[in-house]
Amino acid sequence: MSPRKVVLGLGHPFRGDDGIGGLIARELASKVDSGVLVRAMHGGAAELLEAWQGSELAVVVDAVNSGAKPGSLWRWDLQEGSLPAVFQGGSSHALGLAEAVALGQVLDQLPGRLIVHGIEADQFQEGAPISPSLLAVVDEVVERVLADLETA
Repeated sequence: MSPRKVVLGLGHPFRGDDGIGGLIARELASKVDSGVLVRAMHGGAAELLEAWQGSELAVVVDAVNSGAKPGSLWRWDLQEGSLPAVFQGGSSHALGLAEAVALGQVLDQLPGRLIVHGIEADQFQEGAPISPSLLAVVDEVVERVLADLETA
């Protein structure tokens, strides 16, 4: 049986700010009900489709690179519109979130509701740590995700 709610923290832990999704997933793991699946993952399209398969709610956390101030927070509820262009073609995940959403629409394999939290990144250099401006917003993102889980 598929979990009713999933939280997916995307990114590569050894590519600077791209590791923020996994860090947030690890922070959330001990704060959610036992029925919520929390996973840190690289974020390939096939991996995402499998992870949210059959869920009523999927909350995805990922680093974004739109040119805004590092540490800026974004939230998109795909019931209210489409995924923004910031996810189109610029992913470090090859075929990533945007492609998973498009493929999920075609195959009718999207979760009942999909919410994406984006954290504006500063750098993606291999071997670099997560930037202080992103570490400063971890608690706020955790609270926002927990709020989404409560209201859904």
